[in-house]
Amino acid sequence: MGRVYRMPYGCFRVRLGTNDLWILRSEQEIYEEFMVDGDVFVDAGAHIGKYSIMLSPRFKKVIAVEANPINFQMLVENIQLNHAYNVKPIQRALWYEDDKTLELFTPEVNFGGASLKREFIEMQRWSIIYRIQVRTITLNTLLEREDVRYVDLMKLDIEGAEYEALQGLNLDKHPVKKIIYEAFNQEYCDKVASHLRKFGYEIRPTKHPNYWVAEKS
Repeated sequence: MGRVYRMPYGCFRVRLGTNDLWILRSEQEIYEEFMVDGDVFVDAGAHIGKYSIMLSPRFKKVIAVEANPINFQMLVENIQLNHAYNVKPIQRALWYEDDKTLELFTPEVNFGGASLKREFIEMQRWSIIYRIQVRTITLNTLLEREDVRYVDLMKLDIEGAEYEALQGLNLDKHPVKKIIYEAFNQEYCDKVASHLRKFGYEIRPTKHPNYWVAEKS
């Protein structure tokens, strides 16, 4: 099913009739932001494994979180395809409460755009083709289960639920050195930034209009 493409940072099976390949080729202007070395990288919104596999040689442990079971199957296959055995896939939706059942709305073609917020999909004017029941987990619980106290790098790209995911993370108990997060408009970006500044983060834009960096000096 699908085809395997070789990228500069790994091999990936992609699905025909989707934008998987476009996602693998996009966002090159912010790759330099991800060039971090360390012990732990949390890839929240891992999709089919682009950043998890790209950064697996740089970290001892990569935690790849993906809520959509359709994407998750591809994520696991691509981890195996690249022999990225330090990447641990987690099939859960990040939220501010544990063990809740929520609906994940998946748009046509753009499987990477699945969101817990229907209004987010509608704002993009995408057509919803799947409504999938998913279970939630907080970042606190996830890190505790993985016996992780300190995170070197976290990518938060969960289609409009970044703020809710951060509500489930105690950044004093589980410090994160650098967070790269997605925000589709200034209002939402300001909301996330305001929360992170309470924990001493400095916020700056990236070369991509939808991505921002929160970092502690």
